[in-house]
Amino acid sequence: MAIQTDGIIFDTLSADPGSPAEGQHWYNSTSFLFKVYRNGVVTSFTDLVAFNAHANSGANPHTTTLEQARTAGATLGGAINMGGFAITNVGAGSNPTDVAQRQWTTDQINSKVAGLQWQESVISSITTPPGSPVTGDRYRIIATATGAWVGKENQIAQWSGSAWVYTVPTEGFILRDMTTNTYLVFDGSAWGSLGNAVDHNSLLNLTTGDAHTQYQLRSEKGASNGYAGLTGTSITDTTHGNRGGGTTASPLHTLASATAPGFKAQSNNAATTNPAVGNDNTQGYSVGSEWINTSNQTIWQAISVATGAAVWKELTTAASGYLVHKAGRVLAATFTGNPKKATVTFTTPFADANYSVVVTPVTTGNIAYISVVESQLAGSFVINSTTNNIPNLTQMNWVAVKHGEST
Repeated sequence: MAIQTDGIIFDTLSADPGSPAEGQHWYNSTSFLFKVYRNGVVTSFTDLVAFNAHANSGANPHTTTLEQARTAGATLGGAINMGGFAITNVGAGSNPTDVAQRQWTTDQINSKVAGLQWQESVISSITTPPGSPVTGDRYRIIATATGAWVGKENQIAQWSGSAWVYTVPTEGFILRDMTTNTYLVFDGSAWGSLGNAVDHNSLLNLTTGDAHTQYQLRSEKGASNGYAGLTGTSITDTTHGNRGGGTTASPLHTLASATAPGFKAQSNNAATTNPAVGNDNTQGYSVGSEWINTSNQTIWQAISVATGAAVWKELTTAASGYLVHKAGRVLAATFTGNPKKATVTFTTPFADANYSVVVTPVTTGNIAYISVVESQLAGSFVINSTTNNIPNLTQMNWVAVKHGEST
């Protein structure tokens, strides 16, 4: 019996022939398979069940076109190993999870760091080559370079394993100093901190706790954590106005107002000397400025700050019932010249020369001396003995009393 299919006749056999001829085909009625002898091998035509199992097996590689995969609408269940090949002709993408074009990504980066050329970090910025560098060590050379680095200031030195290799920076070079943990940028002539290259006016999101004294939001004036920074204006709210005795109607005035309450003028509260004519407006002092000499515990106030001719008045208060005074003695051996004179210099000068001096001679005998006080200045005066001979004189006692009204 034979089976004919579209002109092809299959012999029906209960077992495969022992010595089939090339191209012989048959139907095995025992295994229910169509078989053919081809190229010395018996091959069976797979039944439908086996074919479906093969076609539906994900473990078997089935050739599928990209278009077939795209139109199938399936979702990948794992990563795709590209085997070193690139994905080409990608669109720009519109969603955050889309694949991005290399050029689009590059453009985004360049737009944020335009003009900057990022370099590898350096270990530190130093003047002298280290004694035992390791291959790959990098340093920024600073002034004044020594040793092998002489004349290489601003350059980047990298140890190759046997020699230093130098990179001359160009404008826009930027790198990180790992020792100081700072970023440095080269402006074409010198390196500077990247922070110095940022325009402070461009800073965003400054808040109440931000450590920038240059900025204080108007809405924060009631709880200022920094400097007010007022120039040519006045504070008119009662919270601040009352500091100078002001109110909403009588605000706290700036220093420019000479008669109204306002900010305290620049003062020196830790001086160790008395103020002089050179402590004037060029140093920021103004009329009303105070000066405290902690060495002699005196207080001074400026009544004129003309350049090179400042006038300071001592405000130190004398004890109740007493005038400000000074006293001392001059030994006879101190007098020199003809007639003999001696200069008395105060440890702490008076505010001016408006004071009186009383001189009392101390002698070993009953001898009278008529002394004259002359050359009287705020810080000194001269005792003139009016004679060239001062026998038996041991010393001259003196008392200087500042003119004024006792309390």
